[in-house]
Amino acid sequence: MAFVKKNWVPYEDIEATELNRLEVGIDEIYDLAVTLGGNKQFDDHIALSQAEQVGKALYITLAAAAKGELGVDAALTYALLAKEYGGEGFKFEDSLGGIIEVELGTINDIILEAHGGRHNAAGVGGDLLGRAADIIVDKGGNGDYLTLEAALAAASNGDAIYVKPASTAYGSTGIVSALNDIYIFGEGPWSRINFSTTTARMILNGNRVRLSNMNIQAPLSNPAHYAIELNGPDSIIEDCLIVSNQNGLYIGDDYGRANRLDVIESGVGGQNGIVADSDYSMVTNCNIEGFPQNGIVVGAGVRGNIICRNTIDSPTPNNYGLILSGDEAIANGNLILNGTNGVLISVGANDNLLHGNVVKLYSTSSIIDSGTNSSKWDNIT
Repeated sequence: MAFVKKNWVPYEDIEATELNRLEVGIDEIYDLAVTLGGNKQFDDHIALSQAEQVGKALYITLAAAAKGELGVDAALTYALLAKEYGGEGFKFEDSLGGIIEVELGTINDIILEAHGGRHNAAGVGGDLLGRAADIIVDKGGNGDYLTLEAALAAASNGDAIYVKPASTAYGSTGIVSALNDIYIFGEGPWSRINFSTTTARMILNGNRVRLSNMNIQAPLSNPAHYAIELNGPDSIIEDCLIVSNQNGLYIGDDYGRANRLDVIESGVGGQNGIVADSDYSMVTNCNIEGFPQNGIVVGAGVRGNIICRNTIDSPTPNNYGLILSGDEAIANGNLILNGTNGVLISVGANDNLLHGNVVKLYSTSSIIDSGTNSSKWDNIT
């Protein structure tokens, strides 16, 4: 007989110390598996190698759990061990030469069903295969959680959170999350969050975060605060409405994406619409409206940002519709209206490209270029 693991390292690489770390001994696994499986062909296990013992024990344990002969808590323990050493499942050759396969997904689903889902009062959370959970936020009580804060507190990396629309806004005292690969999606125009204090805001620090179709209202009072901060790399915000008393959106790490946003200053003296303080980020197809300081700002010391097809409508006195303070940015096809000045390429900024923009209705200057080696053509002023 031969045991063949479908994925990951060979069983010969499993050491007893690793099993002890999981507080499950080889003999304990094997004996339980043989007892539950009722398979006497493994009674000579003492003569088997340590690796074969583990492999065959895990196979029988999974099979027993799938047949309902193993308690849920025990199944969770052994299936977690199986995942650590078994990848997606096990393939076993029986005494007659037949191949029996056990997929870890089978035991995974049984455990989750027995516990009533991924997140529950029993405290059992986590999908054995690392598959994402879908979490529903519904203020009316027809989802998993009543608020986005509660959903994020219970979520794991990779989960998707769907915020149902409500007749009145979701209140919030502030949202901070460090989850990676999290997806937050508003399911209607009334998926709206009104922050309830002048310091409350949304700060998403995880990697590869995606925020879509949400309505965020932030009555901020601190000019250093932003309604939303995306501080992890490869994060995306799209199709959102952001209304802020101070700053709108901050992109704080590389390869951030802002697309199809309405970023609006609420009329009480805001600062900046969108600030990209990162390398290789993109701000595209956005409407930035009413910010009395600056519309879009690309920070100093960054490079390779793309600012395209945005409308920046700023009141007078506005400093600049667009500021390029980094290097190697491309600003193309933007409509920049009103304000004191249209575009500033700052001192110390290098190799920036300004092409095909319309800069109109400014009171002082259309384009101020204080940078080095800038390239400007086909701009309409």
